[in-house]
Amino acid sequence: MNEQYKKIRSLTLKQLAYALAAADAGNVTAASRQLHVSQPAVSAAIAALEQHYGLKLFTRLPAQGVVLTSFGIEVISEARLLLDQAQTVAQLSTPGAKIAGQLVLSCYEAIAPFVLPRLLHTLATQGVGQFY
Repeated sequence: MNEQYKKIRSLTLKQLAYALAAADAGNVTAASRQLHVSQPAVSAAIAALEQHYGLKLFTRLPAQGVVLTSFGIEVISEARLLLDQAQTVAQLSTPGAKIAGQLVLSCYEAIAPFVLPRLLHTLATQGVGQFY
């Protein structure tokens, strides 16, 4: 196992999502409400991230909430991208998920009458978009 993997395997998407929610809400309690988890769960996730990095992600302001540190801004920016990518990966495995894009087919003219009708029929019955 390489060193880079060892460093990140203690991080979880949940921790990053909780920190992102706190950053967006500006308040740990509001983040916990949005996530439908307890406030200590959000605080623990943030504490675990801060312990992992050895730096504070947030400055806590009594009765006002939390503000990202300069390091926190960097982490949350990257966490947002990572969580978006994780969502994309999760959607790939969703049964019935639509595949988007353009498919260009070409075929030798001599065999086209024998191959393309069956292929196009198969694509149409599989629910593959429109044909032009």
